[in-house]
Amino acid sequence: MGILIILYLLLVKYLTSKKESPLTALRQNSKSGFIYHFIFIVTYTLFLFNSGGIYQNQIIPAILLSILPILFLALVFNPRKYFYLLFFLAIVLRLLIIFASPGPVIDVYTMLKEAPLALIRGINPYQAVFSTVYSGVKSDYFTYWPAAFLLQVPFVLIFSDPRILLLTADIVSAWLIYLTGGRSYWAKLFVLIYLYRPNSNFILEQSYLSALEFLLFIAAVYLLSGQRKRLLSAGIFLGLLVAVKMQYIVLLLLFAGKNFKKIWLGVMCSIAVAVLPFVFWNPEAFMSDTLGYFLREGADLAYVPISSSLNLNSLFIVLTGKPVSFPVSLIIFLSVVGVIYYFYRGKSAVKDGNIDINFLQNFILASILMLMTFYLTGRFAFINYYYFSGSLVILWVLLKIEGNRRY
Repeated sequence: MGILIILYLLLVKYLTSKKESPLTALRQNSKSGFIYHFIFIVTYTLFLFNSGGIYQNQIIPAILLSILPILFLALVFNPRKYFYLLFFLAIVLRLLIIFASPGPVIDVYTMLKEAPLALIRGINPYQAVFSTVYSGVKSDYFTYWPAAFLLQVPFVLIFSDPRILLLTADIVSAWLIYLTGGRSYWAKLFVLIYLYRPNSNFILEQSYLSALEFLLFIAAVYLLSGQRKRLLSAGIFLGLLVAVKMQYIVLLLLFAGKNFKKIWLGVMCSIAVAVLPFVFWNPEAFMSDTLGYFLREGADLAYVPISSSLNLNSLFIVLTGKPVSFPVSLIIFLSVVGVIYYFYRGKSAVKDGNIDINFLQNFILASILMLMTFYLTGRFAFINYYYFSGSLVILWVLLKIEGNRRY
């Protein structure tokens, strides 16, 4: 928790500072990329001790998950030469975690697997009752927005496992990091740092949507970068991001202004296609499963470890025995977001629709801060929330050190 707050404060300083970011100076003083190579070595070493999950019951894949990273350890000292081999290894390790944990006991996995099948049978996923996961808890809720199961339909039908989409999203996101970084040596290092973060396989095993969310985000950034300027397409991906989880709607505030009409059109198209049909199908069921779920009484969410979450609410519970009230949390969140937006608008002016690297840097940084504010002040937040934020930090740092590149 302390590390998260320190990171948050540092990022706030970068957004509000008028001076050159220390990251730019760091780039100028580390042409060889040694510092980032060192970070990759540390990341990979930590990955060695966190390469699996918690529901592994297939012995051979589980053993390979532990052995393969050790066998390939020597390659991390020359990532320039062995980049593609390390990239391939990351794919293999993600496949192994799926084989090692074919049926994780968690509601996210069950919902993402069964919701597409319910839809195909003509059943509204927001009215469906899924297989029981937790004793005494009726699995009659789907807390994500519709794109979370709509995108899963072909993957569940073909592979009977929602994690195949998430694995694919993770690998495609890594490749987009490479392309966004101009296929440079820097980009290769950041790709490997992204792929070998500790608990990355745990996130996949649990079926958390972090990889899919990041894919939709980085796809929008990639389409906005350089000479592409595909605002409508970028808007479609941002709209899909919102259509997966409603909290990302706050990021659309960062595209206020006449220069972004095409982005807003793309966003509206995605939401109209993916979300509105289910709102009209059964408004009460939709609201109850999504926004209503997070406003339920604590007794109804006894199986959710709210008091152990990584946010200020859990700290308040430890100190006082009571959670922070929703109105107080909302006021704090909106106030901080207002401050973030004020400084963002002062740094992110876009003239004549010209979207450059500086705009993208500030957009990503403001997105990180808005989301971390939401997580820290919300009712609960867990590792997958910050895993997504960590992905954004990796993308932001890469663009920061490549700030003088011309796409």
